[in-house]
Amino acid sequence: MKKLFSKSGLFNIVILAMLAIVVIMSYAFITRVFVQPPVDSEISNELSKTTKQEVIQINIYNACGKTGLASKAQKVMRALGFDVVETSNSNTQLDQTIIIDRVGDRISALKVAYALGVADSLVKTELDSSLYLRTTVLLGKDYNKLKLFN
Repeated sequence: MKKLFSKSGLFNIVILAMLAIVVIMSYAFITRVFVQPPVDSEISNELSKTTKQEVIQINIYNACGKTGLASKAQKVMRALGFDVVETSNSNTQLDQTIIIDRVGDRISALKVAYALGVADSLVKTELDSSLYLRTTVLLGKDYNKLKLFN
């Protein structure tokens, strides 16, 4: 019976397979570190903390009318490490999702926006310290374009 591959041919195939694995792993590493860094749900150390709170507390409002959207977002955001303290429906309907900074901590609001895939330009500041949370999420009709739901 004839040999299908010589030793040098088999060696070349193994080298090519290993090279392909190295290229794929390098691409994945560069993408993960530089293109899409992981979500960070912790409060920045640069801020003075008024409590021992370490994780960003948020509330999520459904501002598009789709049933169950806020609770679905709650599950995903909790899995990412955020402390979702409330979900509810909004009285107003919005075309775009908006992130609202409630305590003057724009860094935390930007982290929430990044986790959702919301542009920084849609992060607003409306201080309301009576809410005892850092950020409010108003899910608009563009929810299906967010990272959260893809």
